[in-house]
Parts: sequence; structure tokens; C-alpha cells
Amino acid sequence: LRDRTFAAVAEEAGLLLRADVGAVAKFGPAGCFTVLAVWTKPGMDFHFPVGEQLPIEEDSLSARVVRSGRPSRLDTYDATTGRLVQIRDRFGLRTMIGAPIMVGGRVWGLVTVGVISSRSEALPAGSEQRLADFTELLATAISNAQARSELARLAEEQAALRRVATLVATGTAAEDLFEAVTIEMRMLLNAGVTSLQRYEADGTVTVLAASSDPDTEVPLLSHLTLGGRSVAAAVLSSGRAARIDELEGPPGSQPGIFRGLGMRSSAGAPIVV
Repeated sequence: LRDRTFAAVAEEAGLLLRADVGAVAKFGPAGCFTVLAVWTKPGMDFHFPVGEQLPIEEDSLSARVVRSGRPSRLDTYDATTGRLVQIRDRFGLRTMIGAPIMVGGRVWGLVTVGVISSRSEALPAGSEQRLADFTELLATAISNAQARSELARLAEEQAALRRVATLVATGTAAEDLFEAVTIEMRMLLNAGVTSLQRYEADGTVTVLAASSDPDTEVPLLSHLTLGGRSVAAAVLSSGRAARIDELEGPPGSQPGIFRGLGMRSSAGAPIVV
């Protein structure tokens, strides 16, 4: 979904409940959330860091929603800590309610509205359910958008497979076929570098083909050792797809060569013949 969609949701939620502020946020990894959009009632000087990743503070509204998966209300911010102290002291934060955005059976994010002015009326009882009903519409939109994204990705994968299969069927030379495979993989995965490598009998690998960004040239090298932290070594050992998030290796090794090209993380899958 585009930013303007989240901005429209934040505004409509705020107007629906006659609040001073409305916001949409997405929960992320490691106990953090990102504010995707904020709306404020005209004339209010309220600024929140849209796009910034913030921690979910203990007993905050966001913590209650992500923990329970249900709408929640916070009527006092007297015990607030961290960044919320600045908002409380500057704007006189009074009441906030939040409802979870449930996508695929998990709490994807939340929509929240609140009163931050002593001149505004308090949010009436029952506001939590009204906000939850409204938020269900956004959850459906996000689910549909993710479904469309998955379908688009599947279509791209099938198209890439068809192009490679056509080359195989027409008897394309092996070196041209291998190069085409690395190009298709790089475009499909939006990767900086992709390569096709062969394990040798002496325990080394040979780079048969590679595709990279214009600023990076990957040499076709043979008998690279697997010392250090190497995705090639991980795939050989397990026979399954693997990922290494921090490549490390001595000069002349497979991870050493690719780290020298600027790569930091790598994923690989076995070709079983």
C-alpha cells in the first residue's frame, strides 16, 4: 500500500472519533514499530517522526495492543517513559486508543487515535470497538495487497523459468545457458551479484557464470577454497539452501573473493544432478 493510503486511514480514523490525532503504525522485529502516517486536527502543532523505527516501551499503548491482539485504551500517561515523556509534556497527552491490524492471523500493526488537548472532549466509551471495526477494513486491504504481491512474484518466477526452459530446449551452449540463469536470478531477486558455481573433486569450487551490477565485475575463477564462512560450504555440507549474513574467508577462498567484491551476505541453493 502506498503512503497516501495510510495517511488517508489516519485522517479518517481521527475524524471518525473526533480525535486530535490519528496514526497508523507497523510492528517490526526486535520489539520496535514504525509510524507510517500521522494526521492531526487543523491548528494543532503536533509532529511525530513518521518513518522512524521506535522501541515499543513497556506498558505503552502499542505494547498492550501487540501483546493482547485486541483494542486497548490508555487514559493516563503519568507513568510514561522514553520518547512519550516529550510528547506528554509538550502536548498534554490525555487519552489514546489503539486497535490492532490483523493480517494472516498476526498483529501486523495498529491504528491509533487520541486526545492531546485539554480543550478537546474525551473519547467516549465504545470508541475502541468503533476503531476496531474501522481497522478491519485496512487489514483486508493489506491482506489483498500482499496477496497481489505474492501472485506477481509467482508470475515473475514462472516467466523466468519459461525463458530458461526455452534456452535448454533450443540447445543453447552451456556457457550461454549458465550466464542466462545468473541474469534471471539477479533480476528476480533484485540481487547485486549472482553466480553459478560447480563443486570440484578436490573440494574446491569453480565460478562458471556470474551476473552483477554494472559497477561490479565478477571473475570466472576455478579452484576456490571453501575456508572461512561460506554459503558454498554450508550448501555442500547440508545439501539444502543456506544463507550466510557475514561472509568471511582468507584470500583465494570463495568467501574471500566475493567479500572483496563488496558482498556481505549471501544465499545459495544446491544444484542436484
